[in-house]
Amino acid sequence: MFAALACAGSIARAQPVTNGAAESNDRAVVALLNANGNTVCTASAIGRNTAITAAHCVAGRDPLTLAVFFGSVVGEDGITIPISDARVHPGFDPGGRDVALLTLRAPAPAVPIDLAGDIDPSLVGTKFRVVGYGLTGQTSADAGIKREGIARIAAVAAEELTVVPAPSLPCLGDSGGPLLLADGKIAGVVSRVDAMCNDHAVYSRLDVAREILIAPYLADTAPGTAGEGDRCFYAEHCAAGLECAGDIFGETFCDARAACGCASSAGSETIPVALGLAWIVLRRRRARRRAALAQLR
Repeated sequence: MFAALACAGSIARAQPVTNGAAESNDRAVVALLNANGNTVCTASAIGRNTAITAAHCVAGRDPLTLAVFFGSVVGEDGITIPISDARVHPGFDPGGRDVALLTLRAPAPAVPIDLAGDIDPSLVGTKFRVVGYGLTGQTSADAGIKREGIARIAAVAAEELTVVPAPSLPCLGDSGGPLLLADGKIAGVVSRVDAMCNDHAVYSRLDVAREILIAPYLADTAPGTAGEGDRCFYAEHCAAGLECAGDIFGETFCDARAACGCASSAGSETIPVALGLAWIVLRRRRARRRAALAQLR
């Protein structure tokens, strides 16, 4: 648990999204799910097949065991899309540069959020929206519901932003969630919070991650950039004349397109739904299989 930072003002009595409200908009803000379908973090779609979150949410995890959920309440109506790839900031450590990018196996069913421009100390005092699927407090057990609230930027450092309640703060499960400015653009992602989610939180700035992580990853995973034999992360990733083939829940590669004249009858809206349902069923089967093997041992 990281040490509390000294912040101006009497904020110790503020309660922790803390002091927020259920949120059904911000469709591009999503829950990051593990193999069992549980909420582990929050993320935001910033491109047709790209989402951004905190590095600690994916570091050490196989991205193929993760998925994102588009909807208001995890487990209820919504769309689940498997993750096909993830890249962590090359300078990430547990205390900083806490940014990672994800590739979605199917197109995001929401308008992506734009990234904010350069950040400077003039943002100190600015209020912004907190959105996430985390707890309403350290002792709560209510993750999986999208909530929003208002917080305030208290300090701008070289790579991070420290924020205080106004009256809301992110809490556990909101990691990776966006700092949304008044224009709706995302300026940072939740990195860490104080021990009780009631004093302050730290966001990793995205403007300083643009050249070293964001721009290169978007270029590497752009449509049509994967050649024959290369790994492909979604259907349009392959170059012209190639198709993304293999196990959609494992690794897939660009291969020569079969000249069968076949055409898919599935609409673009049904593809994420089918993928999500199949992902949930497969992961649950694997979880049950692991549990059964454990009992036999």
